[in-house]
Amino acid sequence: RDPLVWEALTSEVIPKIISSKKKEDTIKCWCVGVSSGEEAYSLAIVINEILAKFNKKNLVKIFATDIEKNHLNDASKGMYNESTVANISEKRLVLNFTKKGDYYRVNENIRRMVIFSKHNVLKDPPFNKMDISLCRNMLIYLQPAAQNRVLDVLHYSLNLNGTLVLGSSESLGRQKNS
Repeated sequence: RDPLVWEALTSEVIPKIISSKKKEDTIKCWCVGVSSGEEAYSLAIVINEILAKFNKKNLVKIFATDIEKNHLNDASKGMYNESTVANISEKRLVLNFTKKGDYYRVNENIRRMVIFSKHNVLKDPPFNKMDISLCRNMLIYLQPAAQNRVLDVLHYSLNLNGTLVLGSSESLGRQKNS
């Protein structure tokens, strides 16, 4: 979803992050409200591709959080049916998935980059020093006060030059001038 967002991440944001990292630096990302995990794995795949392009081997930690334990259990398996992977290019499918019966499983090298964890962004302590924090299409389900609280937490979670990625139907609200 949102090909323009992924194009910006792929062509600008992630290459800039990777080029700024020393070999011992970890690339840290936080995906909030991951549901079935596709976005976290997509981010891992793109980062892995760009690391290879730059001939770098930085450690990648993508914290994929949700408040629903059953979502996390399903997502951590990395198993998707054919309709879910239908929009993935053949090259990415071959490089990053293994066919298991009627399903495709995310390969181990990609799954190791993603750490699934139960987390309530409104109540639990935030992750910090993130290069990228993604919160896409979750804020629209919250009241304005809760949206502002989440945005404050996400802002706090980022490195000085970190990138916040929101869904296309979401905005910064009162944070625009902060």
